[in-house]
Amino acid sequence: MAIYALVNGDLIHVWIKICEHCIRLVVEDTGPSIPKVDLGKVFGRFDSGRLASDIDIYAGLDLAISKQITDAHIGIIWAENILPMPADAASEALAARLVVGLPV
Repeated sequence: MAIYALVNGDLIHVWIKICEHCIRLVVEDTGPSIPKVDLGKVFGRFDSGRLASDIDIYAGLDLAISKQITDAHIGIIWAENILPMPADAASEALAARLVVGLPV
């Protein structure tokens, strides 16, 4: 199942895949990517890894709360950047992706 939405000019793509042992929820956007140095910090409170100029849009508790809910359900959650060529780690990221895996 996939859902597409246009929010403030950015395309949001949400899809769900049901596997044998887990459900995977993926949220992708066409907004700014997350700087590599900040990927490990995006689940901290008030630290989204986005630009300081966008702090009013992106900073907050949403990913910290998402992590707590995922952990409470014995799941896994991570953020990554979408690269134009997955094998080319040196490429500039196009957008961001959030992946949640929950056991069934």
